[in-house]
Amino acid sequence: MFSIVVPCYNCEKSLEKCYKSIAEQKESAYEIILVDDGSTDDTFAICDKLSAADTKTTVLHQKNGGLMNAWKNGVRQAAGDYIVFVDSDDWVEKDLLLQLKDVVDRYSPDVITYGFCTEYEDGSTVHKVYPFKNSIYERKADIERNILPFFFTSGKMESQKVIYSRWSKAIKREILLSVLDQLDESISIGEDTLTSFLVFLKAQSVYNLKDSILYHYVRTENSMMGNYGVELVKKLVNTRNCLIKSGNEAGYLYIESIENYLLDNVLITIKKVLWKKTLCWKEKSDIIDRIMKIDEVQSCMKRSRLYAKEYDWKHKLFIEFVKWGRIS
Repeated sequence: MFSIVVPCYNCEKSLEKCYKSIAEQKESAYEIILVDDGSTDDTFAICDKLSAADTKTTVLHQKNGGLMNAWKNGVRQAAGDYIVFVDSDDWVEKDLLLQLKDVVDRYSPDVITYGFCTEYEDGSTVHKVYPFKNSIYERKADIERNILPFFFTSGKMESQKVIYSRWSKAIKREILLSVLDQLDESISIGEDTLTSFLVFLKAQSVYNLKDSILYHYVRTENSMMGNYGVELVKKLVNTRNCLIKSGNEAGYLYIESIENYLLDNVLITIKKVLWKKTLCWKEKSDIIDRIMKIDEVQSCMKRSRLYAKEYDWKHKLFIEFVKWGRIS
């Protein structure tokens, strides 16, 4: 059975569409766990209404503890063999669980990955899939040789082999339960990166549904990663520190590649600051200057020629401009 965990917070406008896409699954062996994270709108009442109408649905009401705390509590309450995450702004294809069940019946992997579609407010969409073959990956032959070394980068900017989002994977409950205590709830940006990293360090097998777009990520102005600035970079530094700590504890052999995670995100953040139309040039310059004064960012930039040696020339040039203050 699949347990579908839906963390909910002030999502009265989107929750019923999200829920309907789950309740209309072609596969019937599932439960839905709605975790109301202290909502202050009608989410509380909607969760109760949906639960009352369907015996497969349960609701966990809790004081506001943040996104990670909400879905972790949902996992702890789950009874299914596999956990599937759906965020309350998003929706899934009707054959999501049917395709997952087919893979489970054939291979019973620890993790199943699948593609997704990002939907923007202007109506545009972007499809993304994992850069793996449509097949099973075993621990020694594949995961340790072909996935973990490239978890954070394959050399070029944003070239990691794993999509970090927890909602683009079905994960065995026992795997998730084994890493829950290692997930630092102080992380508010990049928590999916840490979660996926710990899961892949534990997983003995992974199956990739390469050609299946099964999840729809609805990108809004309120999306967590939709904001950019100094505070975001500080949160990313916290995530980077947690990743390094977890990697060292697990004997991960490619610790320095975690710096690429930070470097890529710092560069993306600076680009977003530069593109922000509501900021004047002086405001943009001040934000970038404050980002560059963060100790971990300075350290990463000093060694950027090592971390970014395979980046294309445009990104290498951009790094040099940022390092030497030519854009501020």
